[in-house]
Amino acid sequence: MTSVPFNWAAYQLTEYLTLLGGCEAVEDALRVGVERATDAFEAEHGVVVRDGAVVASVGFAAGRTPGAEWTDGEDVLCVPLDDGALAVCRQHEPFSVEESALLRGMARALAQSVRTLELVHSLRSRQALLERLADIQRSIVDRTDLAALLEAIVVGARELVGGDLVTLRLLEDDELRLVAVAGADEAMRTRLEQRVVGQLPDDFGVITDLQHPFLAAHDLHVVMTAPVVRNGDPCGLLAVASHTRGMYGDEEREAMIAFAEHASLALTDARNHADAVHRALHDPLTNLPNRSLFVDRLRQAEQRAARAGTAVGVLFLDLDGFKTINDSLGHGRGDELLIAVAQRLHGALRAGDTAARLGGDEFAVLVDGLLDEREALGVAQRMLDALRPPVPLAGQRVTVRASIGVATATGPGGDLLRDADLAMYQAKAQGRDRVVSFDGEMHAAMVASVALEHELRQALEDGGLSLAFQPIVDLDTGRLRAAEALCRWTVPPCEFIPLAEETGLIVPLGAWVLEEACRTAAGWPDHVLVSVNVSGVQLRSAEFVATVAGALERSGLAAERLFLEVTETVLMDDLERTAALLRELKFLGVRIAIDDFGTGHSSLQYLQQLPLDVLKIPKPFVDTLHEGGQLARAILDLGRSFGLAVVAEGIETEAQRDALRALGCTKGQGFLFARPMSADALLATV
Repeated sequence: MTSVPFNWAAYQLTEYLTLLGGCEAVEDALRVGVERATDAFEAEHGVVVRDGAVVASVGFAAGRTPGAEWTDGEDVLCVPLDDGALAVCRQHEPFSVEESALLRGMARALAQSVRTLELVHSLRSRQALLERLADIQRSIVDRTDLAALLEAIVVGARELVGGDLVTLRLLEDDELRLVAVAGADEAMRTRLEQRVVGQLPDDFGVITDLQHPFLAAHDLHVVMTAPVVRNGDPCGLLAVASHTRGMYGDEEREAMIAFAEHASLALTDARNHADAVHRALHDPLTNLPNRSLFVDRLRQAEQRAARAGTAVGVLFLDLDGFKTINDSLGHGRGDELLIAVAQRLHGALRAGDTAARLGGDEFAVLVDGLLDEREALGVAQRMLDALRPPVPLAGQRVTVRASIGVATATGPGGDLLRDADLAMYQAKAQGRDRVVSFDGEMHAAMVASVALEHELRQALEDGGLSLAFQPIVDLDTGRLRAAEALCRWTVPPCEFIPLAEETGLIVPLGAWVLEEACRTAAGWPDHVLVSVNVSGVQLRSAEFVATVAGALERSGLAAERLFLEVTETVLMDDLERTAALLRELKFLGVRIAIDDFGTGHSSLQYLQQLPLDVLKIPKPFVDTLHEGGQLARAILDLGRSFGLAVVAEGIETEAQRDALRALGCTKGQGFLFARPMSADALLATV
């Protein structure tokens, strides 16, 4: 160029800016910038240098791009370009001052375009990153399959962090094993899966040592790693690798950390959700399935049985005497026993059977794929056998037994859990520590029991109950001394009283009996006392003492005219608590009698511990008086030794009365004197 036309520099710079304005990427702007500069100066060569390396060039043969030092050569016009330079070379003709000024203007324009494009690229990358991370967050919230979610994370990291290979490894048995990969074909994935990584870094890192085993094995030049955590504990490693050296800067590091954090979030959420589901469907003490999971598996097993033509069975197990063990050794030891039972039951099952804890000391087992009921009975017997060896607890060897009910069916439509429960109660009734199979009569009995319970509730609410009184007389004179209040209904007491105890109705029923007996006895002569039977369920009620006090207060009956009759078995259920309760009742002024003394756990110790007033000789002992009367004599001797009154029950003959009088018994009741009668009839005998 021997001469420069008028306004040539302004024209060239305008055209230069126009071309740069059409570029959408930094690489395009650098290429267009050096090409246009070279053309404008009719130069043979041109380069753009950034960070010490040639990033765009023109006029060089393929593969012969020079190094950055080329800009210092002869015939080269070089001007600064932010972190590098823009240079052109024209041989045989030196550059003028105007050309040097123009190249500086081009360099400034190119630098501004590059900065603008880099900013736009950064904003777009950040927007893309945020959108991808938002997608991942939505997938976490939607409970997307964890494996698919982790694959999406590595794909996103490869696209937005950049690189040729992305892997995610999770800690398993102290080794990092591959769970997701992007940028690898099947052969490479297989090699990566076979390669075990043992070291888990606890911080972000970049590896550029080409001798590193991972880089060398895959011909990579750089790998960037970030730890992955689950609930705050390191559990894995996200790695992004590239064949290009110097690939990763602050922007890539930031994106990498973001993907690692979202992998951590996904793993933490998956674990917490799995733990929550597990807790919702499993018993926290034994870790066995709970009732909800058991019922769900039962429904699935019934469907399979219907399709396969096989049977499904439910074994309902209840421990015998667990409450006694729990109360005597403490609830902590009771929990240990339940855990031991769960482990033994699990060991007695077939592969595929399900054991569950339904609550308290109740367990259920689902047996699937049965050919007949005998298989289920065999499993039940193995369960009983597994429980027979004593369980070591608190330095003691505790024997545990169970009652098991078995029910089977060939498909849905019934209620196997209910039927097995009914069969279990039959096992209890037949003596415990045994297996009983369900039959249809059990269900019919249950339906009748439910109907009877409803009728009893209605009778209690509608005044359909009444009291009868059996006189207690002086055996010498026949004079009335007291009367035992007995609840009467249209159904015999032997049927509705056990039902009331089983359903808890005995508490309101007993309160009504107590209230009515006190009200009635308040109208009797002062020397006639009233006796009311109390069940164990009533004694365990926290309101019982208040119920007694209220009945006395409302009726106006003197407390010393009220006897409360309690059986030995009830007294021994929790001796310490019972003693405290009886002391509260004695403080009110009422008297305490032991009903059916000698038929339960008779003990001189509890006679000393409990504040008692009366022992009652049971009818079976009265019936054997003709054989010598040793049992009745023993009770009378105990009564005299402890200063307790004694009343004989079930006296039906004059011979029995005379024998009791001869032994020193002064009070009794029975059909010899009178059958239970109404309050009006009783008053007529006074």
